[in-house]
Amino acid sequence: MAIKPFEKKLPKDSLLILGAGGLGQAVAEIAKISGNFARYAFLDDKMDGDPVLDALDYLNKYKADFTHCIAAFGSNSLRAFYTAKIKELGFQLPVIIHPSAVISAMAQVAPGTIIREKVALSHGVTVEEGCLLNMGCLIDHNCHIGAFSHIPMGAIVRNGAHILPQSNFKPQEVIEK
Repeated sequence: MAIKPFEKKLPKDSLLILGAGGLGQAVAEIAKISGNFARYAFLDDKMDGDPVLDALDYLNKYKADFTHCIAAFGSNSLRAFYTAKIKELGFQLPVIIHPSAVISAMAQVAPGTIIREKVALSHGVTVEEGCLLNMGCLIDHNCHIGAFSHIPMGAIVRNGAHILPQSNFKPQEVIEK
């Protein structure tokens, strides 16, 4: 009996990224590194050229071409607005996680969340929809991060903190709410 060589399955999923600025580029890099998506492209109002396909107003035009879509904006309110549109149109809403992030098996992360490089989530952490956990932030045990919040670079969320939806903080801030 012949042994078949290992066959790597290529992903069939595709990712449409709303916003081609710095965060959108970071999301594209994470998508590429993760190997979870066969291809990706952007919609953006202020940028054009490959791989920016169109303006944001034309999101519905691309439903048949992409399985997943994510809002990659630093603005909490823009992430919330476009995440609602993404869901309304029936795209799958992924969680984007950089491979250097350390996430407890006991943490819960909702769709639409972007987790950047060197983020650490301890046990009992709940991250609601559409959050941005920026590079190197640390979230200690039993914290709750409200929907569409931004935990910036190097911030520390102390154990048991409850962050309200759409909250913003300063880089390297220690959050004890």
